[in-house]
Amino acid sequence: MEPCTQKDTIANLREDVRELKEQSKAHTGEIGSLKEGHAETRVYVKQIFEKLDDMKTFLKGQAENAVNAVTKTNTTWSTVLIEAIKQIGIIAAIIAGVKLL
Repeated sequence: MEPCTQKDTIANLREDVRELKEQSKAHTGEIGSLKEGHAETRVYVKQIFEKLDDMKTFLKGQAENAVNAVTKTNTTWSTVLIEAIKQIGIIAAIIAGVKLL
């Protein structure tokens, strides 16, 4: 019987398979982290759209009220402007939170 001349090749292949298994485990963990981050981002985006809808509803209501009360136009629009600035600040804070992640 002749000795096996492929021992080194087989050993190299085993080492390559071991390394690939380790890389696969690392990639699986990284993919899981990316999925979690994606889910969190979707929640933040949903919050932003909800805030935008709230702003739209609020501003629409305030505009209708301002038309109905012509004498209070300056005060009403000041209130609308202040509320709009607050809502934009909230949206900016949410976006900043997403960027920090």
